[in-house]
Amino acid sequence: MYVRTVKTGSGAVAVQIVEKRHGRREILEHLGSAHSEPEVALLKSAAWRKIAGDDQPELELGLDESTGARSPAPSGVTITGLRMGPLIEALTAIYRGLGLEEATGGDEVFYQQVLARLVEPTSKYDSLRVIEEMGMDPVSYATVNRRLPV
Repeated sequence: MYVRTVKTGSGAVAVQIVEKRHGRREILEHLGSAHSEPEVALLKSAAWRKIAGDDQPELELGLDESTGARSPAPSGVTITGLRMGPLIEALTAIYRGLGLEEATGGDEVFYQQVLARLVEPTSKYDSLRVIEEMGMDPVSYATVNRRLPV
């Protein structure tokens, strides 16, 4: 099972839980449609919790779920932005520490696929969206496919 996002005719983004069976995608549950990045993030988070069967109470982050707007948290701290920089830096350090950069000869396609799939387990095609959401310039899908044999 995995989480899939698709653009709807109205321009919204639909979030679905999908399973691949016998080479065909089967939509198990449609969680809803979102009109902003925070709404998409909330729906994706809910989808992954459903997949994991997580019954643990949600940590209150001070976000208004109906609008996705950031509001002051109970501590008085206001969330002004969400940055992936520290996550990318940590994953890159681990990638290099494991010797993967040297082993692949600095292969940018492999590096991007590893980072994207650690951030969000997804398909090769959808990993390009994840790379873009991380603020990086993704390689083309054709390039990903060309690099597979290597």
